[in-house]
Amino acid sequence: MDYFTAASKLWEFLCLSDTVLQKADAIIGFGGPDPLVASRAAELYRQGYAPLIIFSGGQGRGTEGVWQKPEAVLYKEIAVKEGVPADRIYAEDASTNTGENIIFTRKLIAANNLDIKSIIAIHLPNMERRLYAAIRKQWPEIGVQIAPSQLTLKDYIHKMTETGLAEEDVICRIAGDFQRIDLYVAKGFQIEQPISDELRAAYDFLVASGYDKQIVR
Repeated sequence: MDYFTAASKLWEFLCLSDTVLQKADAIIGFGGPDPLVASRAAELYRQGYAPLIIFSGGQGRGTEGVWQKPEAVLYKEIAVKEGVPADRIYAEDASTNTGENIIFTRKLIAANNLDIKSIIAIHLPNMERRLYAAIRKQWPEIGVQIAPSQLTLKDYIHKMTETGLAEEDVICRIAGDFQRIDLYVAKGFQIEQPISDELRAAYDFLVASGYDKQIVR
């Protein structure tokens, strides 16, 4: 096994690429070091999948000390440039992790008296399964669909290197997010997801190969 084969196995597990989307009450773009989240949200809005967008993210893992603005603020700017009216976008710019994304977004919805019973959620491709598991645990009453990124690992690495993120960093994030699939179930943050021995072996290979910068110690 080589590192790219191992990373590809984890990528295919972490991405929820078979989702067929239906219309929802809102699109929620979850923060992270990926401007493609904002563009995907804008695309779905223009296609009529939901009447408003909520972006959630302050500065957390991957953007703290790197981006000069909170993730949600930058995402909103991108979406406006791509044709979404500013008054159709809400920005929650205090959260620093997925759990806070969910908590603070729910508070924003309540504070603005928004009638939202179903959402289309968008995140980094390697966060799609984790996001689904977290929402089902922490926001069980909401109807949720995860918008698939529709990118191969090779294509995603290429797009992220254009934003300044190295291939090694992308693969380290994949390993870290895979670890959290197990770790955060035990902490009560997510519902359980089935993990095969083949996937565990691919993860162990990446960690042993030095792709361990995002691992929780």
